[in-house]
Amino acid sequence: MKNFSTKNNGGQSLIEVLIAVSIGALIIGSAAGSLIFTVRSNQQNRATDAASPLAQELLDNVRSIAESKWQNIYNLTKTTGVTTYPYSLDDSLVIVAASQQRTVNNIVYTRYFTVENVNRDVCGAGTITASVETSCSSLQIGILQDPSTQKITAKVTWPQGATTAEVSVSEYLTRSKNEINQFTDWSGSTGVVGPATRPGKDYFSQSGLDATTIPGALQLLVPASSGWLISSTFDTEVTDGVAMNSLMWKGVPAGGSTVKFQLASSNSSTGEAGGSPTGPIDSTDRYAWNDIIGWLDFYGAPGGPAVVATAKMTRWATSTDGDFALDCATTAVGDVCATSNFYVSNNNGNLAGWAWNDAYGWVSFCGNSSSGSTWDGSTWICPASPTYQVTITQATAEFHGWAWNDIIGWISFNCAEPGVCLTSNYKVKVAGASSGWTYIGPDGSSSSFYITTGQGAPVPIVTAHHNNKRYYRYKVYLESTGASPVVNDVIVNWSP
Repeated sequence: MKNFSTKNNGGQSLIEVLIAVSIGALIIGSAAGSLIFTVRSNQQNRATDAASPLAQELLDNVRSIAESKWQNIYNLTKTTGVTTYPYSLDDSLVIVAASQQRTVNNIVYTRYFTVENVNRDVCGAGTITASVETSCSSLQIGILQDPSTQKITAKVTWPQGATTAEVSVSEYLTRSKNEINQFTDWSGSTGVVGPATRPGKDYFSQSGLDATTIPGALQLLVPASSGWLISSTFDTEVTDGVAMNSLMWKGVPAGGSTVKFQLASSNSSTGEAGGSPTGPIDSTDRYAWNDIIGWLDFYGAPGGPAVVATAKMTRWATSTDGDFALDCATTAVGDVCATSNFYVSNNNGNLAGWAWNDAYGWVSFCGNSSSGSTWDGSTWICPASPTYQVTITQATAEFHGWAWNDIIGWISFNCAEPGVCLTSNYKVKVAGASSGWTYIGPDGSSSSFYITTGQGAPVPIVTAHHNNKRYYRYKVYLESTGASPVVNDVIVNWSP
């Protein structure tokens, strides 16, 4: 009998060898694939590890530039959802409008940063939101761009096979430096235009307020009334302008009272163009002329000059034949409106209405041969086709034209109209208002106000209305149905 076990065993060994070789090949191939994948992953990780510091370094440098001078970042063209505007820094950390390349471990990296505007609720002073801008109400409800916040994104890209890899890092930068101006005394002179570089005792104009009875404080001249004060122009001394942040008052509140603000800002010490010049009459250019009684002085009245307000003139002019009252509520003997409701109205520099003199009666500031100004239910207005009128010119803040009285005749407000400036250079002019200042509230209009929740509580300013402006004025209002609030301090916060 033959024993086939050796043969059979030998055959099995050959098959086993073939199987083993096949399995070994698979194992070696798999191991090689794993090795290639591992090497590739390690290379990608090393590339990412090199890219991340490049992005962070760029972001850190951009932050330093913004902290040094905000406008260097804010004034760059902004990236939007549609268009990207890349910027980078050269070796001297100067911003250039292009991407930048860096080589690390034989990999060429391209890096750049972008700048985006940022919206916030509470009219730009609240929480960051991706929602689109809306209008801003007088109650500071709405979504607006916050020009004191910018989104910076630093990106680094590099080739990775047939694709491009990317690392990015983003941060919200804010205009974080803060300065305050604390105004604590208004017992100085009125009619002071400025600009001032330090808070002082002087101011531009006021109506209905008492700035002397309580040292260093403002209160209403008469309880259960209202009044306001306009500061002199303040110069922040920042050439590229500042962002106005908040307003606050400190003092003693009273039941039924309100303290509120408006703000005007400009890159000109004489204000922005537009609107009617307002404020006290100039200490030099202060005289009108009448051939019968001579000079009418609009500055020399006890207690301060006549004032051009937004809607009317207040106080009175003096003459050798008595006062010429411009407003029944602010005459030399007090409020006489219950007896006669008269005043000189102001409609963007076009004056109308009536003044009163005890000796000569009514003085008309606008009219024609048949009538003077008439009451329309809310103010005094000119008749149709007036043949004379007193106006205030926006460009110069000078009065022009004539007023009329039935007894003494014409009153001239500027030597230019009778053509006598070479021999008698007189005029009436609003002090320091050659370009005008527009006092506005949260919605950007002159009919809204910043109202605090109480003394010591700052109210955010809508920075979008007062961004990168060098000069400002504040206007503080006091109102009460009873006792007067007492304002000891007005504090204005801004960022260079």
